[in-house]
Amino acid sequence: MAAPARTRQTALIIAIVLATLEIGLFASAWRLGALLDPGNDRRAALGFIVLGTALTLQAMVIVGVAWTLVAWSRTTLTVDDGNLALEHPWREWRGGWHEVRSAWVQRGWLTIEIEDQWRRWYVHAGTQPDAIDRFRDLLPPGAWLEGADLRRHLVRTMLPLLLVGVGAGGLMLLSVFALINRALR
Repeated sequence: MAAPARTRQTALIIAIVLATLEIGLFASAWRLGALLDPGNDRRAALGFIVLGTALTLQAMVIVGVAWTLVAWSRTTLTVDDGNLALEHPWREWRGGWHEVRSAWVQRGWLTIEIEDQWRRWYVHAGTQPDAIDRFRDLLPPGAWLEGADLRRHLVRTMLPLLLVGVGAGGLMLLSVFALINRALR
């Protein structure tokens, strides 16, 4: 199973556009920094540091999103001799059916969780319902999730990550506000 060529092409175009926009944003910020000299003003220097840090963190997020889009669009699932192979340009896994902890289909994507791995695999499967049915039949008992079981699993695995992310973001925002407030005094 693999994503159609159109999906791979669209993901690559989106990733290139995002990277180009980030390069343009950094070039603009660099030009602005080259034209403006904060001199001995501590507040202005702190402002440049905060702006540079925010731009860097934002760029890391955008590049991560682009990387993820390309990885998802290039992920393939191969079944041969009773074994599975999951691959995309940056990682691969090979193993047996007994190592699949859980799997489900959501919005045309087959999601696979492997024992002893914290990352999930996402394979575009929207145009291949027969392949999904064959995959589902070969899974160990209880590994296929749907309905209420799937919702419970997603809440149990995703909610803690979401709460940690919101808490960390809030703490970071409060820290930036405290730094700015201290610098303005």
